[in-house]
Amino acid sequence: MRHQSKRWSLIEVIAGLILGLGISIFIAQPIIFGIYGVDFGVGSNTVIAVYFTIISLFRSYFTRRFFVWLHKKMDDPNSKIGQLVLKYENRKRKNEL
Repeated sequence: MRHQSKRWSLIEVIAGLILGLGISIFIAQPIIFGIYGVDFGVGSNTVIAVYFTIISLFRSYFTRRFFVWLHKKMDDPNSKIGQLVLKYENRKRKNEL
């Protein structure tokens, strides 16, 4: 199995965030703020959404990179994580017999 490169992880995260930013500014925030009686213009909605988007970008990217790292470690029988996986799989196989 090919692992996703850092570049493609970043591209995927950015594409998702651009879509989320548009939904947030033009759909979600006006509806949610309207429910609470708060009336911000598009400019203020954009600034608020950009702050949350920057936070989300870092969170998404580093979460994805962590799981790519974890999967590599799980596939490596020389790593402690890989050894735990092998031990679990061997135990599971013994219980199935």
